Amino acid sequence: MRRILGCLLFGLWPFLVGLTELEGQLRWGPVVGNVTDTSATVKVGIAAEEAATLVLYRDSSWKEEVDAVVALPEYLFGDTAYTFSLRGLESGRRYYYRILAGGDTAVGSLRTFSDEGDSEFRIAFGSCIAVDSIFEGIARYDPDVTLLLGDWGYYDAQPFDPESPFYTSDDTLLLRDSWRRRLTMPVLRRYMAHHNMAYVWDDHDFTTTDAARASVPWYVVDSVRGTVEVRVVPYNAHTVRNALRAYRYYFPHYPLVFDGQSLTQVFSFATGTVYLLDVRSNRDVHVRAFEKQGSRWTFDSTMALSLLGDTVHRWLREALREDARTWKPMFSSVVFNRKLRQLIVQLLALQGIRPELAAVAMGMADSWAGFAVEQEALLEYIERHDIANVLIGTGDIHSSGMDDGANAGIPEIVAGNLGQENSRLFYLLDSLTGGNASQYWNGGGQGLGNRNFRYAFGLLSFYGDDSCRMQIIDINHHVVAEQVLYAERRISAGRNVERPKLTVYPNPARDFLWIVGEKVWEYAELVTLCGQVIAREVHSVIDVRDVPAGAYLLKVYWGDGMTMRMVIVQ
Repeated sequence: MRRILGCLLFGLWPFLVGLTELEGQLRWGPVVGNVTDTSATVKVGIAAEEAATLVLYRDSSWKEEVDAVVALPEYLFGDTAYTFSLRGLESGRRYYYRILAGGDTAVGSLRTFSDEGDSEFRIAFGSCIAVDSIFEGIARYDPDVTLLLGDWGYYDAQPFDPESPFYTSDDTLLLRDSWRRRLTMPVLRRYMAHHNMAYVWDDHDFTTTDAARASVPWYVVDSVRGTVEVRVVPYNAHTVRNALRAYRYYFPHYPLVFDGQSLTQVFSFATGTVYLLDVRSNRDVHVRAFEKQGSRWTFDSTMALSLLGDTVHRWLREALREDARTWKPMFSSVVFNRKLRQLIVQLLALQGIRPELAAVAMGMADSWAGFAVEQEALLEYIERHDIANVLIGTGDIHSSGMDDGANAGIPEIVAGNLGQENSRLFYLLDSLTGGNASQYWNGGGQGLGNRNFRYAFGLLSFYGDDSCRMQIIDINHHVVAEQVLYAERRISAGRNVERPKLTVYPNPARDFLWIVGEKVWEYAELVTLCGQVIAREVHSVIDVRDVPAGAYLLKVYWGDGMTMRMVIVQ
């Protein structure tokens, strides 16, 4: 009932409180963020360069005042912002606020997290926003937090010349104006004033397409000659620094785990911990995994490239292992599904017929699939330490779908078309595989058994320590796909089954690889990171003397389960 009343209040809010926005003075916002069970942050941009006051109330009739917080103006890029930090709030309560600065008035509301372990907790999320109309629909579900997974407004969209690269963040005035445009998208602006927001960037917010920490790949396709070339263009030193400064200034984020180096954030609710990962600030250039041999490109999945950066990767593994809460949802701006490596190889196999497919394959490797060694190391760590209930939400691909972990490696829900033309990727994949797209995404999605290509968002609903419901919901409130995950089923890379202990040695191996398990197993396979089986053995030793050096997956099958280890052959 409380959620229903909250949704109704959101729709009637402008009429109830008489929101006043003076033309040319209220620059942007307000934006609510950094909400916990006892605190919250509100940011707003106002032209008046004087102290501003946020008055907090317990009721929408502005009678029961809680506190009055004063903020002084901050300046960056010729803009003025006010940040209000609210502390000592009650758990699970909705508050209402007025912001007063000179002649300006801004209003909104916020709700703190409940600290009750049996309460429902909702996360709405998605990426790729060209229009903001879908947020009217998201408001109906009154989520506890809304996550923007990048490509928010596409502020980098301008002509790009690899000979003389220019990015919006090179020019501080352009950067300021782009943030103002995004923060004043009318429907989203109203939504952000009443709902807890968190945001991590992707390439089109960071700098430009397929961006890495210090450079960007640029694909040059000559359809006449049938060639594809790749240039790696470095950034100016201030490009990323300006983008990071703008993010910290304009958005009320959760504390940054690696402040100044990454937008990675962590926050908790009663039964879970949310890991919001920055996969841009520290990543290697993914095209290093591709090599041109003659006129054809090949993909080397054993290339030791990092998506998160070594420091963040080690921190994430240890944090997941030490996390005592039941649920461990991770969020990444790019798709996780490990099976996309096979699709990359398949696309490269067709480049003799359509050379531009090599560029498509390289673009697909901008996801976790292009960083196979790091991805498998993470999955292997989750399995080895029996870390339960890890799942991931992703975006980027302008479409939506889900997998229970059988293909992706861990349960994954993709929501990449909040307000952007649908790529119809899953529909095309289903056509390419003869109707067998379930071998990549077994939970359904847009174009899988339907022709629903409307704007959509992802919704995760956690029910205490019991279960999590994953849903993809379109702009008309139709549920496109849905799955329920149960905590006792041990959600992990091993597909929800109990796994026996397994020892593999030596690792790295030069001659022979020994397998010792606490349970009788049937057979073992040594598999490349692209899925090619190169050795199969029913005994406890595998001869690797003729196996090319590199990283491999060892899959040991027993009964109705499978245990996996990453091994290195030298």
